[in-house]
Amino acid sequence: MQIGHIIAKQRELIGISQKELAAILNVSPSAVALWEVNKRCPSLESLLMIADYFNVSMDTFFTLDRKNTNFTSLEMKIHSDKCQKMIEYFESMNEESQDIIIGKSRELLRQQRLEEKREFMMPATKVR
Repeated sequence: MQIGHIIAKQRELIGISQKELAAILNVSPSAVALWEVNKRCPSLESLLMIADYFNVSMDTFFTLDRKNTNFTSLEMKIHSDKCQKMIEYFESMNEESQDIIIGKSRELLRQQRLEEKREFMMPATKVR
């Protein structure tokens, strides 16, 4: 699959028109149309904006194996299952609970860093 087809697929996945994408990228609708039929190639700057807008890696446009067209957002790829679960819990909380979680997280991280610093500073004990 070529870059233009990938752009079209991503645009269709989120349900926006060529005209809407063009407005978002500050280019003409005809530019988007030409990209999608591979008559023209977007500039690197435009391609970066497209990747950011669709929340995909630039690799999406340049990977040689185009058999997998089931695109997953970059955000979903980088989070572990535990992290994703925490994000889901966090997003379902009210603002006050979120603030408590943020404060507690800072406190736990501070404690962890202090412990790591202590371990680093302590000389290794000699075994006889």
